[in-house]
Amino acid sequence: EEISGQPMRNLYGLAETDEGHLVTLNQAQVGTAQTEVLVLRSDGEVLSRFPLRPVARRRPGPASKPRFIAVYRDRLIVSDLGRQLIYMVSLLQEGMEIMEFGHPGREPGLFSFVSGIACDEEGNMLIGDAKNNRVQLFDFHGRLVCVVGLGGRNGRLDNGRPACPFPAGLCLGARGRLFFASRQP
Repeated sequence: EEISGQPMRNLYGLAETDEGHLVTLNQAQVGTAQTEVLVLRSDGEVLSRFPLRPVARRRPGPASKPRFIAVYRDRLIVSDLGRQLIYMVSLLQEGMEIMEFGHPGREPGLFSFVSGIACDEEGNMLIGDAKNNRVQLFDFHGRLVCVVGLGGRNGRLDNGRPACPFPAGLCLGARGRLFFASRQP
């Protein structure tokens, strides 16, 4: 419940930097814009903490729900499943926003329940799109490359159900294999 004597309320996401530091999100109160990024040593000492600036901006529409994260070099990639957005911020410049992309929808490049992020060695982002039953691949600049095939024909079984429903918690293995959790079809 505490890290370095500071209370932690709702921790979301966990990623590791190239230096071996851990990064997580601390949301003071679920559904508010009070989300901070924590960078920690492996022993739990807080190295830095700063607001997740894209979430702090007031916007019309659904509440922000930053949940899944990934780190690529000095950049933190965050999924916001409330707003169906992806944020990229700098870990070196205390959360300076680099870019954001995404919108709610069913078409390729859009999201319905952003449910995980994994980055490859070139900074390409694999993003779980749970309610659309797919994983989408975006380049380092947030441009859609493709929808990743998840088995079956066009991602569907012969009975019409999704082959891999609700993909979440993405992880890229050492040999570039994609792993994720899924509900039973």
